Amino acid sequence: LAGWLFLQQVNPGHDWLALWVLLLSYGLFFLEGFTNFQFGTALSLLALAAWLRYLKRPSRSWTALIFVLFTIVYFTHLIAFGITGFIVLVYSLAEKLDWRRRLWSWAAFIPGVLFYWKSHISVYNRGDIRFRTLPQKFFAARAALLHGYSMRLEIIFFWVIVACVLAGYIRNRDFQWNRTWLIVLIAMSVLYLALPVAIGPTWAIDVRLIPMMFVLMLAVAKIGARQKTLAAVALIIFGISMVDITRNFVRLQNDVAPMVTAIRMLPRNARMLPIVDLDDSDDMLHRLYMHFWAYAIIERGALAPYIFDLRGQTEVRTHEEEHYLPDAPEEFPPDWEQVRRNYDYVWVWDIDYSKPLQAVATEVYHSGRMQLWRTNGELGQAASR
Repeated sequence: LAGWLFLQQVNPGHDWLALWVLLLSYGLFFLEGFTNFQFGTALSLLALAAWLRYLKRPSRSWTALIFVLFTIVYFTHLIAFGITGFIVLVYSLAEKLDWRRRLWSWAAFIPGVLFYWKSHISVYNRGDIRFRTLPQKFFAARAALLHGYSMRLEIIFFWVIVACVLAGYIRNRDFQWNRTWLIVLIAMSVLYLALPVAIGPTWAIDVRLIPMMFVLMLAVAKIGARQKTLAAVALIIFGISMVDITRNFVRLQNDVAPMVTAIRMLPRNARMLPIVDLDDSDDMLHRLYMHFWAYAIIERGALAPYIFDLRGQTEVRTHEEEHYLPDAPEEFPPDWEQVRRNYDYVWVWDIDYSKPLQAVATEVYHSGRMQLWRTNGELGQAASR
């Protein structure tokens, strides 16, 4: 819907092309659980659509709306906020907007920038900066757009999209470039090539541009009546992807069953420490165990604030003085006495901590690689009652 509203503003009469945005709705970022970024991208498109509407007919109400929407994008995802700002900046310069509209467009980002500065998360922690090679950039971009449970489908869909791009251009009398948005897309492509993949603990930075770049591809040219045929291809790709995703979700239900049982055993509002040992050789899509414990927050109201608690990346963070992040549990095990005092339950996946846990907790569930322990402290005993 946000993609459709955006394309209505940037490429009027080409509503059918919005069906290509369906590919993003169940793309890699959704499958890997980057829901905040998914929401951020959608809100970015919505905010940009409102901003473009403001440029056509400036008014106080539209000005206030873009201030609100850009600030909401900031609180949804920082990178989505940065992408939105970059697009507004490049478009404003390429379109040569008058000083008043340019000033108000840039000023709409001030609340988000001030919140970012005030939050004290903008301090660079001197972590390593890592870049991809050009071949790696290509394959990472393809994966960000099309990666799923079948590599064969990913490759086929990529070449189908290439064919669709050529079909929209070759011998098409209705073809016409949208010069300004072509400049924005080129600028985004240069930015993608220049960005690192990671800065310290903040990773997958560059590929966050790919969903927006894909939407911008739909805006760079008018292709006339051929849009309907290309939209039908988008629906076919989306349908095949849905079948493949659904089939894999059904097939993997037995693998997640022990974790589902463990979540159901938790009392409501329990404080839980998740300790998960990752297998780096696994594709991210096959690490079902990695963040599955987070469903306990939704289903049982558990308190376990550990997903992406990273300085410089997350706007809302935990500020405990003795905060333990179980990123490398084998190398850096927790203080078990502190665990006994501060938690009701310990969620353990594929790591043998039975000996130290027996001194501070009681095992209440064990199936395969899944273990759930109730602590022997006051919190754990209270939660068991």
